[in-house]
Amino acid sequence: MWAAREHDMLVPETGAAPLYEGLRVARPRIGAPDQLEHLEFGRISATGDKIAVRAAGSAVWSELSEVVPPLTPDHLPREGGPHWPDDDDQRTSDAIALRLNRFMRDLDDLGWIGASDAFVEKFWPRFERQITATLARNGAKDLPLVKNGVLALGEANDQDGSTILPPSLAGWRRYLELAPTSGLTFTELKQVGDAWWMRPFPRGLLTDARRAGEAEDADAANAAAPAAPRTASLKPPSATPKPPTSPPEAPRSTQPTQPATPPPPPTSEAAEAAIVASLTAALTRTLREARAGGPQ
Repeated sequence: MWAAREHDMLVPETGAAPLYEGLRVARPRIGAPDQLEHLEFGRISATGDKIAVRAAGSAVWSELSEVVPPLTPDHLPREGGPHWPDDDDQRTSDAIALRLNRFMRDLDDLGWIGASDAFVEKFWPRFERQITATLARNGAKDLPLVKNGVLALGEANDQDGSTILPPSLAGWRRYLELAPTSGLTFTELKQVGDAWWMRPFPRGLLTDARRAGEAEDADAANAAAPAAPRTASLKPPSATPKPPTSPPEAPRSTQPTQPATPPPPPTSEAAEAAIVASLTAALTRTLREARAGGPQ
């Protein structure tokens, strides 16, 4: 049940035990039933009808559509069952080193088509230099190279600082990460994905990345643009002229207003002089009239 939840499986039509990447089994060897044959299964093909397998100590993976004879529950890993050979690691390393002396231009020549991810993660770091040198020596082309963080397709070169992405799941994820900024076409990226990883390059990845980049550029441009100055709102002049406003009144004093002071009354001497002058004038006028024979 655990395998069914955690792995893609290839279920034989014969009803035999299901197969999945990473499965290791031990079964009687064909023609020598007293001897055990240890098998490790790799990746299921993109078509879903084949799975890669290798024998313990072997550097070569082969694809098959079914296991003959079929596996039984007794062949599957179990508590108390046969152990995986302890010398598998050393024998496999020796087999890889020997194979690198042959002509090799791709993973098929190396024998790693369909290799399990755990196998590649273990042995690629050990033999990366030798694999790169062998591919360069034999003129291998269209390899997924990374130099200064940029993805390119080209020939292997162990002298220019470029590295080959490993044919593992981690290498595939790095490939997809760098693809949108590589300038490579969908067709080029798809061909390398099929040949180096046996994985289909996802459609729409380049378009989605380009749109996301355009949106980020637009946001950055808007953030960098200076803010437009704010202007006061001007109202149109009214059609009816407003009456002139009165001049502002002078501020009123807060001090209380004092009443006007009346002129001082005349003194007694002045009054007497005025009366005398008035009487003298009247008397003088009367005498003149008398002399003249009556009033004029």
